[in-house]
Amino acid sequence: MKVKRGNRIIAAAVICMAGVAAECKAGSAGESFAGSIIAASDAVETVEQPRQQEARWRVGMEAGTMGLGVSAGYQLSEQVRIRLRGAALRHDSTEEWSSMNSRLKLQGNNAGILLDYFPWGRHFYLCAGVTISESRAVYHARFRQKPGLQNIVDFGGQDCKITQGDEAGIRGSYSWNHLQPYIGIGYQDELWENSGLYYSIDIGINIMGKGKLEAQSYGGLKYRDPESYQWKAVTEGEARQMLRREGKDFFDLADSLSIYPVLQLGVAVEF
Repeated sequence: MKVKRGNRIIAAAVICMAGVAAECKAGSAGESFAGSIIAASDAVETVEQPRQQEARWRVGMEAGTMGLGVSAGYQLSEQVRIRLRGAALRHDSTEEWSSMNSRLKLQGNNAGILLDYFPWGRHFYLCAGVTISESRAVYHARFRQKPGLQNIVDFGGQDCKITQGDEAGIRGSYSWNHLQPYIGIGYQDELWENSGLYYSIDIGINIMGKGKLEAQSYGGLKYRDPESYQWKAVTEGEARQMLRREGKDFFDLADSLSIYPVLQLGVAVEF
């Protein structure tokens, strides 16, 4: 806040007069007058010094249950900050389901926009926002023709065989809602004093909603109907049922997940 020139002169005069009056009583008016002038000058300089602008931006990296990513925040006011973050999560494993060669991939690309509210000071905050998620589990089961063999495999409690080409199988994808509300809490503090570097921890949940399984067969895969004992084409509905039976434990767990726990640790620079 700037001080008008007239007000600066009045402030200096008042300080001078107060200093002279006090020192005259002590019998050293000459020296006290010079001291009062210096004090007045210092006081005016302090009033004129512009207020140091607080840091507004914060950019950093995060790692945790949402994967590895980056974040950027802007302090809208003393109590409110807007924040953008994005992360990617990957996991790839080979599963031995029946006699098919199976592969399961967990993929989690996500980005979010959040509002942080600081009720007390600049450390603890409440957080709410929305996550745009591409989290899904991708499954691929396949088997190949072996010359001279019957080439019948059991998958999901069904006898299956190839009727075209040398390879057949089932592909499936299990995914959740793309827009997921987020709520949580967080804490931040400087790594060391006046460094401009901060650490943070975020704990919360993404509300994912109910998951959905999609599946289809390829390579002319057929299954033996348990009632008619006839070989029939594996439809999308049958492929889903076969996958669910074969990976019962996995899909039971996936069906029960309507929320995703979030724990992210971060390091950021503020400017």
